[in-house]
Amino acid sequence: MDHGIELHPWDIAEEGLEQTLAQVALLGANRLSVTAAWPGQAVMRPHAPAQRLHFPERGAAYFKPDKDLWKDTRFRPNVADLVMVDDIFSTLPVRAQREGLALEARIVFLPYVPPPVAVSAEPTGPESKPFRPETLYVRNAFGDRLPGYLCPAREEVRRYLIDLAGDIASSGVESIVLEQYGFPLFDFSRMSGADVIADAPAAQFLMGVCFCDACVARGEAMNIEISPLAWRVRNFLERVLSGESGPVPPLTASPDGLAEIDELLPAYLRSRNDIVGTLVRDLRSELRDDVRVTAFPASRFPATQAWREGGEVARLAAGADVIRLQGEAPDEGRLKADLDIARRRAGGRATLSLRLSPDSPHGQTFEEFAKKVAMARDLGIESIVFANLGELANSHVKWLSKVIAV
Repeated sequence: MDHGIELHPWDIAEEGLEQTLAQVALLGANRLSVTAAWPGQAVMRPHAPAQRLHFPERGAAYFKPDKDLWKDTRFRPNVADLVMVDDIFSTLPVRAQREGLALEARIVFLPYVPPPVAVSAEPTGPESKPFRPETLYVRNAFGDRLPGYLCPAREEVRRYLIDLAGDIASSGVESIVLEQYGFPLFDFSRMSGADVIADAPAAQFLMGVCFCDACVARGEAMNIEISPLAWRVRNFLERVLSGESGPVPPLTASPDGLAEIDELLPAYLRSRNDIVGTLVRDLRSELRDDVRVTAFPASRFPATQAWREGGEVARLAAGADVIRLQGEAPDEGRLKADLDIARRRAGGRATLSLRLSPDSPHGQTFEEFAKKVAMARDLGIESIVFANLGELANSHVKWLSKVIAV
C-alpha cells in the first residue's frame, strides 16, 4: 500500500524543499500530493515556522503554464506570484523520482476566480464581445447564478479543465488528482436568511441544482421535459422558502426519493453523472497513458452521496484510473461500509484510494484513527493519502509516522 502526504507549494517554499523531503522521509511516506491549482481558501498552519495564517492568492495556479497552449484561449490560468520565486513543479518531478516518491498534482478546480483582465485573452474584431465567465456559472431553477461555480456541462469549462490537467501533466508528474470539478455542493444553510431551509436538506440541495442552457439541452436530449420539471422544482422551493407547512422529501443515498417533487427529477439528476463522468473520461483520454487520473468526489460520504455532485462512483470508474474517497466517517464501521459500497460500484474498473486526516470533524483518538488505517489496509485499498501536512498540529504529524510504520 502507498502512503501519501498532501503538501501546499507555500509550505514547501517556506520549509525549503530539502527540509520538506527530509520530513516526508521520516514519516515513511512514498507519495506526494502537491497542490497545482487552488481556489484561494485561507488555511491555518499550526506548526509553520513563520506565518500561521495563510491567505493564498485567489484562483491561482502553482506552475508555469505553456504559453503556446493558452495563447488563443479566453480561459487562462492565473499564475501565483510564488511561482516567479519558487516554481516547485519545475524541479520536484525529477527530485521525487530520484527519491522514489510518486508525485501527484492536485487540481482543486472550484470555485473559479477570474484572473485579472490583463491575463484574460479577449477576442478582437467588430463582432467580439468581452469574456464574461459569469455566463458559465451554475444557474439554479430561479435563474440565480452561483458565483465561481462553473457548470461542467459547458464545453468551454470542460476544455479549460482538460487543458489545465494536460499542462501540469507535462511537467512530469505521475498522477493528476481532480477535486471540486463537478456540480457544486453549496452549503446554503450558512447564508444569512437561510434559517428557513436549515431543516430541509432536499431544499438546500435543489437550490444549487443547475438549469443552465447546457444542462437543459443535455436533459432534453434524454427526452426529459425540462420546463415543467423546473417549474415544479421552483414551486417546491418557493413553498419551503415561504415557511409553509407541507411534505419535504428526504435527501437519501439515491435521487429516487425526490420523485415526489417531479417523477422526472431523478432522471434529470442522474444525467448529471453522465456530464461529470464523460468529463473525467475525456480528460483521461487526452493525457499520456503513463499519467494516472484520480477522481476525488467532494462528498463527505462519497459512496452514497457523490451523485449529488454528478460524481456517482460507478460512472467515475468508467473514466478514472483511481477514485479517492473522503475518510470522514465518524468511526471505523461506517468507513468500512462506505468503502465496501464504493468497491462494489467501481466494479474493478478503477482502484480505490482513501484520504484520511487526524483532524476528524467528529473528533477521534489516535486508536480510532489507527483502526481506520488498519481497516483500509485489510480491505486492500491501493493508497492512503493523509491530509495536508502544513495544516496539522505537531501532535497529529506524529500520528502519521506511527500508522505508516506499522
